[in-house]
Formats: sequence, C-alpha cells, structure tokens
Amino acid sequence: MPTFDNFNDRIVFSSDNTDVALVVGTPKAVLVSAVNPGLALIKARIPSLEQETTIAVNVVEEITPDTLRIVTPVTTFAFNPRSNPERIVANIAGLGVDDTFLDDIIWIVNGDGLDVINIFPKRACNTCREANCLHCNEYGVPFHAKGREVQVSPLPLNNKDEMKTATITIGHKYVNPNFWRTIHFSVSEMENALTLNKSHIEMRGSVAETLQATIVGARTNDYNDLLWTAKMGSNTDGTEFEVVRIMGEGRNVMIYPMNEGDTEIIAYYKGLFRVCTVKVTSDYILKFHVQAIEVFPGETENVYYDLRPTNSIVSWIESGSFNQTDPMFYYR
Repeated sequence: MPTFDNFNDRIVFSSDNTDVALVVGTPKAVLVSAVNPGLALIKARIPSLEQETTIAVNVVEEITPDTLRIVTPVTTFAFNPRSNPERIVANIAGLGVDDTFLDDIIWIVNGDGLDVINIFPKRACNTCREANCLHCNEYGVPFHAKGREVQVSPLPLNNKDEMKTATITIGHKYVNPNFWRTIHFSVSEMENALTLNKSHIEMRGSVAETLQATIVGARTNDYNDLLWTAKMGSNTDGTEFEVVRIMGEGRNVMIYPMNEGDTEIIAYYKGLFRVCTVKVTSDYILKFHVQAIEVFPGETENVYYDLRPTNSIVSWIESGSFNQTDPMFYYR
C-alpha cells in the first residue's frame, strides 16, 4: 500500500509565483520561503500516480507597532435607496502619527462607484480649488474626498430587483498602499420596504376606514410617489361599479364604502406593491338632503338624496294625499 515513506522521494513540489514564495521539498517536510507580499499556490504531486494537492500561501507585510496603517471601525455597509447618510471616520494607526496627518487622508471611489453612492464633502483641489478636480493633486492618484471623515449616501436604483455595489479606498501619502483600507457598499431594495397597517378590512354601512402605508427609511416627500388604486366590482351585465372609494393621497387615505362586494386596495411605490382586501356589507340608507320642500302648482323641484348601496332600486309611488297610509316610495 502506498505511504509517504515509500513515495516521499517521488513527490514534486512547485510554486506558481516565485516572486511571492519559494518551495523546497525534503523527505519529511516542505520549506516555504516568503519573498514578497502576494498570493502563491504551492503544489505537491506524484507524477507516476497522477496525484496532486495544492495549498494557498498569502504573504503579507509584517505589522509592527510602528507600521502606519489606515483603520476604520466598519468596512461594510448595506444601504437601501432611502437610507440616511453614513458618517465614516478613518484614522492612522502606528507610531509617530501627527494629528495633522489625518487631514491628508484621501478617499477614492473606485470604478463606477459614483453611479452607486454619493460622497460628501467632495474634495477641493489645492491648486485650482475646484471641488470635483481629480487631476491637480500631489498623490499621483485621483481622489474624491480628503480629510478624516466623510458622509456616504446611496443613489436611487433603476428598479426594485437591482443591487449595486461600490468600494472606497482610503489612503495617505505616508502610508504604504498595502495598508490602505477598502470599504464595501451595497445598495438594494428591502423585501418588505412597503407595508400597510391593515391586510383586510370589513366594512359595514357608511363608516369609513383609514389605511396607512409605511415605506422603510422614507422621507415625507417619498410618499408623494405612492399611488393608491381600488379594483371595481362587476355587474352581471358586464358593467362596473365602485365597491369602495379612496379619498386622499400620500401615506394616509380614507376608504369609503360605496356598494356591497369584495375588492382589493393596492398601494404602489416604485415597483413595490401591497394589497389590502376589503369586504363591504352595506346597510341600506336613503337620506334626503332636506326635510321638506314647498312646490307650487305647475312648478318642479329637484329632491337630492344619498343612497347606499348606490345600485339599489328606488321605486316612487304617486299619492294623492299626505294622509293616506300607503308609502310615498320604497326602495330595496
């Protein structure tokens, strides 16, 4: 049976990046020597058996108490499109750091990150004093902000299913770039970003109900983009009628029952939507706007009234005398 002892002289060791690490195999061990910071893959194989295995070696700069390095409390932020700005503070750790060094910390938004996040305050170039100048600088690299702290906020998404990412690299001219710090950001919509305070409403008679929407992280003006709709009811002849009527706009709306039936109230916000089901059981109501009218012979007068349900049938019966016992009208 093959063992290390009878195959150790046939094992071949190699490094895929000799600028980072070197490897020397011995009968009982493998000696790996670090050359420069970076990543190398050390491979051991037995050619005759076509067997091999690999181990990754990460060579890093040694951090000593006097090594200057950028430090931040947090390195990952998850935003939704309405998140408040995050205040991010950077510091320089190590011996011999002067407090004035902190004012020269630079913040670099990488790639297309400015399409994902906004950074404030944007730097003012020391030479031309333009806030967005990325060319007139003493660092040799363009940067977007300067100082010991910034505020970062998300930009709007194109659709609710989208997720965008961005990174910011924090550096300093006196800090080895190997010890600069990278912060990661993601912007995506929350699954339950839009909610309603009720999922079902039972209505009877003419009593109205209030329905309220909540958008996580929303500011007052975000509710201006909220759209409310109510589905219509259908008659047997194909015509439609209102089951409920929505009054108002924004975060809070009033729901008024109009006719018996079942319907849905839907709140829309930038691709998100929530549904509240409604069941209306109407009390029959016939209410005149006036208590009495006076009509002279030959004249006509309009008599206005409220009717619930609005599709109720009203039957008017002529009467020759107010004293007769027959009703003037009835409805059903």
